[in-house]
Amino acid sequence: MTGDEADRVADAATAEVDGDVERVVKLPDAYYVVHVITSGGEQHVLVSKDLQVTGTQQGGPAFRPGGDDDGGAPASPSTPPSGSGNFS
Repeated sequence: MTGDEADRVADAATAEVDGDVERVVKLPDAYYVVHVITSGGEQHVLVSKDLQVTGTQQGGPAFRPGGDDDGGAPASPSTPPSGSGNFS
């Protein structure tokens, strides 16, 4: 996603995790996953519709409740987060 909404979400994510935003994905439950490239690798930052960072996850496929974020196979984190919109 792009535009003002994506910029606001990216700003919220990079206020918590220092790095360059690769992309912002809006999830069906009104959360966003922001892919941030850091000096230590990639971080996936979960941001609420109220622009609050609610979790982070190191690299690998992003967690997306109920499916994937780009039409590929569903992500399968090693320990799935519990509840909608939560990272472990």
